[in-house]
Amino acid sequence: MDVLELVQSKWLTAQNVKESPTKTVVILSQGTQEEVVSTKGEKYKALVLQVQLDTMMKDWRVNRTSLRKLVEKLGSKTELWVGQRVLLSTMLMQGGKEGVVVV
Repeated sequence: MDVLELVQSKWLTAQNVKESPTKTVVILSQGTQEEVVSTKGEKYKALVLQVQLDTMMKDWRVNRTSLRKLVEKLGSKTELWVGQRVLLSTMLMQGGKEGVVVV
């Protein structure tokens, strides 16, 4: 048993993408909306998708940049996204934090 799986976050991170040999996720769910509070205290809704990156199952809170790219590539109906493969990368986001983005 690899106990590292027990201490890893359930969330897809930039580090996960960097370490991935494929950098490709398979979308497993149509997603859910989650209310998020920004560092400035502003509330907004975010899409959370269940994805598989290599052998890892993760929850991915999709940022607005990636959401626009997903809509451009796959359309606006998330139920049609299930089973689709998406290539990811990382980039420095506003605020200086590294984030996951769709290529």
